[in-house]
Amino acid sequence: MQNYILAPLLLLASLLAGPALAQRPNVIVIVADDLGRQDLGCYGNTYFETPNLDRFAQQGKRFTNAYAAAPVCSPSRTSMLTGRYPARVGVTNFIWGRRTDAASPVLPAAYKNYLPQEEITLAEKFKQNQYATALVGKWHLGENTEPVLSHPAKQGFDYVVDHDFGLVPRGKSYEWYVMGDTAATFTLPQLNQRITSHALDYLNKQQKASPFFMMLTYYSPHLPLQATEEKIAKYRKKPNPKPGLFHPTYGAMVEELDDNIGRVLSQLKQNKQEDNTIVIFLSDNGGLSVEEAGDTQPTTNAPYKDGKGYLSEGGIRIPLLVRWPGKVKAGTVSPAVVSTIDFYPTLLDIIQNKALDKQPIDGVSFKNQLLSDQQSGAISQRKLYWHYPHFSNQGSRPAAAVRYKNFKLIESLEDNSVRLYDLAADPYEKTDLKSQQPQLAAQLQQAIHQWQTTVNANMPPKKTTSHAKQPE
Repeated sequence: MQNYILAPLLLLASLLAGPALAQRPNVIVIVADDLGRQDLGCYGNTYFETPNLDRFAQQGKRFTNAYAAAPVCSPSRTSMLTGRYPARVGVTNFIWGRRTDAASPVLPAAYKNYLPQEEITLAEKFKQNQYATALVGKWHLGENTEPVLSHPAKQGFDYVVDHDFGLVPRGKSYEWYVMGDTAATFTLPQLNQRITSHALDYLNKQQKASPFFMMLTYYSPHLPLQATEEKIAKYRKKPNPKPGLFHPTYGAMVEELDDNIGRVLSQLKQNKQEDNTIVIFLSDNGGLSVEEAGDTQPTTNAPYKDGKGYLSEGGIRIPLLVRWPGKVKAGTVSPAVVSTIDFYPTLLDIIQNKALDKQPIDGVSFKNQLLSDQQSGAISQRKLYWHYPHFSNQGSRPAAAVRYKNFKLIESLEDNSVRLYDLAADPYEKTDLKSQQPQLAAQLQQAIHQWQTTVNANMPPKKTTSHAKQPE
């Protein structure tokens, strides 16, 4: 008799709770390291081969005006996880960047060298909404400076693996090692395979479990230039449309990254997880095309200027692809101007998060732009800001920027000079319009200053006499 009473109660409970949870989508965010927007076939590259990501783009939506919130790694990842500008959090440079310039009138700004634990991350919010959480791959938010304080497991991730690799010199190049154990080293192809294998293991474990949120963050195609000899030979034989700008080894690295992502997407399909999983693919900043690579240029971000480390479009414009079968229309392209600060509110909007935020969120949900062709609203009317008060390894100098509609203003944080561009007419940022539109330039510069005050941005201090002879 008890079974007859219990069965309807269990059925009712499953209808009220179980199906609602089961129907909520899994979320995978795949992050490439230093991949340029123009490195993918779906964005027009005819030399590098990315068949899996090109197919993925045809199955979902490709964004043409997507931005990283910073031109380097750590602050960009901070923005993805928190929905907040790096300047508001205080993580404004890669950890641990210390470059300066003896000829400059300013010193680089101070910044936090790990993600503070009081920051509420996407992973923590997903956990509040009964999701399993995982970080597979690069963290770069303090494991090399504050390994005790900064650990993904302390920021909401249940399953953490391969988050703490660094580089050690080996011969004429470098190899990757787990921090604390330089005896065992890996080349980048080996590290890619390791990360992918752990991601596949996680997918299989979650096949019939609760919905999950996984950040899958590769170390590729970050320097050093490393790929399998077979792939390198393939690209050396291919006709290169931009010799000296497209490096064969870099092309091999991009294709190997694509191969690994293809394995993950195939496993999703094999596990019958594909239809109920949102997959987002992006890079953490623009492609590396300048000084840090020395005499070897890996890639070009043309028609955009400069690359990683710069607030020019080549340093912050990134690839962004989103697939959600049956929800995001296949084969669509969105011109919506979106940023990595927007992932936090967008994903929480999609899973119908009910928990209130206890901290200011700078991002705006682009759910409507994702699920329809709508481009209006707060996304299209807002101003987007950048603040990089540092000297980058790639040669850039302290600067801030704002984009409003098609206009972009960049301000030097050394002498407060400005440059104004119309990105629609001048994507390479060749023609400075400040003398033609002085009122707009003044308005946008004032907007930057007000925003810097609002977020309490860390500013580069002016040098005193005692600093004048400080070496680089």
